[in-house]
Amino acid sequence: DPSGAVSADSIFLIHGSLKSAKTLSGMMNDSHYMQEITDQEERDGVLDQEDIVYIPILRYGSVEGFPAINQICAMIKDEACKNLVKDLYGDTNIYAIKESYANKLIKEGYNLISFNDFIKTKLQEIYDNKFKNVSVYNGLVEYAKQEYNKSDSSGSYSYNRNTIDRQFLWHMLNIFGLDYDIHISDSKIVDLIDKCMIMEFFADTIHRFQFDITKFKSSDYFAHMTKILAKISITGINSNEIRDANVSYNALNRWIEKFYDNSTNNTDMKKVIKPDTSLKGKLVKIEDLRKSIKDALDNQPMLKYIVCSHEVGGNLRELTSENPLSGFRNSYYHGANSWSYRMNDTESFKKLVSKTIV
Repeated sequence: DPSGAVSADSIFLIHGSLKSAKTLSGMMNDSHYMQEITDQEERDGVLDQEDIVYIPILRYGSVEGFPAINQICAMIKDEACKNLVKDLYGDTNIYAIKESYANKLIKEGYNLISFNDFIKTKLQEIYDNKFKNVSVYNGLVEYAKQEYNKSDSSGSYSYNRNTIDRQFLWHMLNIFGLDYDIHISDSKIVDLIDKCMIMEFFADTIHRFQFDITKFKSSDYFAHMTKILAKISITGINSNEIRDANVSYNALNRWIEKFYDNSTNNTDMKKVIKPDTSLKGKLVKIEDLRKSIKDALDNQPMLKYIVCSHEVGGNLRELTSENPLSGFRNSYYHGANSWSYRMNDTESFKKLVSKTIV
């Protein structure tokens, strides 16, 4: 514009608030995700801002290397990302500016900040404020999830619904509860149960918004986890803080993937918030844990029978405070008053099983 005024087709609002902004009605590319700034004074006022955060566009679409505007708008409207959007964008207005006009403004000395540079800076702030203090624990979470979800490739001791580590842990907790180390004298078995609990804790329980393993009181469970984590020198666990950080981390990762696909920007952005994996050596490899469980059960016929004769889902949320012996009924005994069904002395059963563990 010869007069120096900003033309209506040069700058559009993507995110933020301007009184005269109205959604474009065009159908080319992402035009309907942009807002036209209809008031000339407000358009000119954009250039008075100290920082102008923008995405360069060509034919109403982001130029190569920048996120699609429809993806940015989708993230902003995602209810699950409400707090994350606030942390990323705050009150900052985000503009779409025609590439040629943006280049002209930069040459004239205006402080245009590309969306990519802006996001990278904000990710660093989020990391410093939310992730840094729990980054090593977040690294444990990511490692545990990755390991925990691996299939059992050995082909033996296979189950339809779960893996040997989940099957083993479920049955041990069902019979002995959290004080399994009191009843079981074999330190190797106790250690295997500890390791299973730690992997499950980081891969699943720590993500839950409410403690939901109904067989145990939350105070008893977390006290037990604190004790067994201390055995491998992991202390200072704040499950709520780690869970919140991991939820934000996963959401950021998901949107970075959508914004940048497999580009260099994708890799660079993820590096900023990448968890610290320096403690992952404190956790076992799931393949080694499963092999150790199988070897241990081969040497403990009673435990092997219990674990292998009655398949369960392996989800600790399915544990109940009911008589654990009720899970071992066979199809010949159904009556609630039968001699077999009235087998309910769980303390004697624990002692009996304990004596069979050599």
